[in-house]
Amino acid sequence: MKINRYVIAISIIVLVVFIAINCSSKGHKKEMKTTHVDCDAGQSLIAIVANIKKYTRIVIKGNTCQVDGSIIVTQDNIVIDGNGAVLDGQDTTNPVIIVKSNNVVIKDLTVTRGMHGVVIKKGATAVLKDVNANGNKGSGIVLGKPMRLPNPGENPNQIPGTKPNTLNQPTDNSLSGLFNDMLEKSSFDMSIVKEARASSDNCQKTCRKGAPDLIMAGLLSIVCGVVNANDNVDSGVYVNSASNLQVCGTLHAKNTLVGTSAGQYGIIVKNQSVINIYGFATTQNNGLDGVYILNGSKINLFNKGVRLTSTYNNGVGLRIGDAESAVPTVPTVPAVICNSGSKLNLSGNMGGNIGGNIEGSVSSDCL
Repeated sequence: MKINRYVIAISIIVLVVFIAINCSSKGHKKEMKTTHVDCDAGQSLIAIVANIKKYTRIVIKGNTCQVDGSIIVTQDNIVIDGNGAVLDGQDTTNPVIIVKSNNVVIKDLTVTRGMHGVVIKKGATAVLKDVNANGNKGSGIVLGKPMRLPNPGENPNQIPGTKPNTLNQPTDNSLSGLFNDMLEKSSFDMSIVKEARASSDNCQKTCRKGAPDLIMAGLLSIVCGVVNANDNVDSGVYVNSASNLQVCGTLHAKNTLVGTSAGQYGIIVKNQSVINIYGFATTQNNGLDGVYILNGSKINLFNKGVRLTSTYNNGVGLRIGDAESAVPTVPTVPAVICNSGSKLNLSGNMGGNIGGNIEGSVSSDCL
């Protein structure tokens, strides 16, 4: 049977594109350009981040960076290495850092005195390694849309900066143009994420091998090393908008201030969001509940031993259901699932229907 030459040509092209993209996504590695920012010398971290290209490692010099506005990351494959620095939001109405792109690593720094510490927008992904998001007016760490705070005149949802409008830009629809576009979209440098995970024993040992691939696909963000979200006015960690967070290291959400805001939770998981805990998460001494899960969200625990500890909170240790509604709904389907011998530690909390510690349903093997 005679084979159509056109069919053969198309098949060869498809095969070449598949091989190229496969090799690119698995083995692609571009050389990182390093840029130093000396905040003590007056250099603007906001301006430098706004003008960087992909595959840039920013290393901060100096002890404190005064942030007048928000540091907005819009490029993929970026590393912000704080080198121990403090990013001071100066008590403004803006988040200190906003991530709008994928495969971003934020490491070794403290973000404080912003409306929120770090906001990872819906569809964006980041690795947070050894980050302190403490003492912010809203939440320490936000995934998805931030909570609207009740303070008059302050709306944390009005986040500055927008992505460029590409709707009216010319598009190269040629075969070579489409091919290059496919390569560009698949060329996340996984070595950046792997580096962040490998430099932390917790991340290397506890998290699944596929996590970098999920970051590449824009599906989840990762906690490595020790990440603190303490002493914030609102919630410590706020996961919203069908976002996914994977805790590979240790996450602390403690001491949310009492009597100053509508939040006051250690961790909130909301609107079909998921937290997978392979390492450890701790909430303690918060103004209301330690962990609050609502709107069809879940927390999954993995690996043997206690993975989630919620103790000595002013409300319950773990609340499941929409307590904000006029008629609170408590789902009967467990919102916390424990796998591989993982456990919860809930004790010393002020309210709840199971020993003062739980409102809602968890899988029976968690306790």
